[in-house]
Amino acid sequence: MAATMARHVILSSPYNATTDAAAVDAFAWERGDWTALWAQEGMRVRGLADDYPALVPLASAGERAFFGGAWGAFTRQIYGLGLLTAFLYLVLITAGTRYMAKRPAWNLRGLLILWNLALAVFSVVGAMRTVPHLLYLLATYGFTFTSCGPAGFTYGSSVSGVWTTLFIYSKYIEMVDTLFLILRKKPLRFLHWYHHLTVFLYCWDAFANEMPTGIFFIAMNYTVHAVMYTYYFLAAVLERPLSWGIVVTIMQVSQMFIGVGVTAASLRLVSLYSFTRVFPIATLPSDIPHVGCSAWPLNAVFALIMYATYLLLFLRFFVNRYIVTPKGKGGKGGKREREEEKDPCQTATEAANATISGLKKTV
Repeated sequence: MAATMARHVILSSPYNATTDAAAVDAFAWERGDWTALWAQEGMRVRGLADDYPALVPLASAGERAFFGGAWGAFTRQIYGLGLLTAFLYLVLITAGTRYMAKRPAWNLRGLLILWNLALAVFSVVGAMRTVPHLLYLLATYGFTFTSCGPAGFTYGSSVSGVWTTLFIYSKYIEMVDTLFLILRKKPLRFLHWYHHLTVFLYCWDAFANEMPTGIFFIAMNYTVHAVMYTYYFLAAVLERPLSWGIVVTIMQVSQMFIGVGVTAASLRLVSLYSFTRVFPIATLPSDIPHVGCSAWPLNAVFALIMYATYLLLFLRFFVNRYIVTPKGKGGKGGKREREEEKDPCQTATEAANATISGLKKTV
């Protein structure tokens, strides 16, 4: 097999002339052995750079040569680390809050400016690396294949694979947001730690189970964070809230709507075509409905619940913040404006936390 096929085998529908379809047909894309096969042969679907060679120089050689199969296998081996980290995160919240209760707040404005700038740049680059690939997958192969095809085959290799892996492991680093809140003695409300905890656990499990729908959520999250952290970087530098904060909230609400829709559609596809982790490669992607869907049902259910709760919370915040209570007219809206002026580094997640008390009363 290895002797008869080029290292970078590109499977598409129809096949490239260089693809030995008969040889590929002898293999199964199976969880137990696909990592080694993928790492050796570099199998993946066509991407933008294959159709537009002029884009090749825009990615580094390391990005283009990246194969994420080893990282997926590694994550499965250390899966328990994610669960341990989630537990320690909850311990940090409890112990850290108690530790700072009788101590003065830290002044971290300069560090927060750098933090927001770093996350903004990271998210901008991540969006540039993943959004075009998602759009290409949808335009070239359609929603069903993009939502059901094995993730390592569709977006886990090359440039998109690099930024998928970075996205997943960056969720460890993003927990520093909570540490900043604790050290600055800012309100540590339910939605803040609920958001960080559930997103971390979901992403970790999705990466370990190679969820095909992950490319949707990664591209969306990179895009929203690119705008959000740019907003908070500028607000922190200028020491005042900016006039376009509503854009961030609208993007977040839209992300939740799409998240609910994609996960619901994913569950429907699994019910129609049945869950499987075995794919005869020669049938991909045109015949995938006849093979099955690789979306792990439990992870999809987790995602649906997670996105539905986020949607409810952010919709409530949007209505209360921008529709029910006019800004700057006194009352709660005016008070919130004054609080934001005092703390322009406040994140959108923190802002949404202000609605949780009212939500609990209605549930």
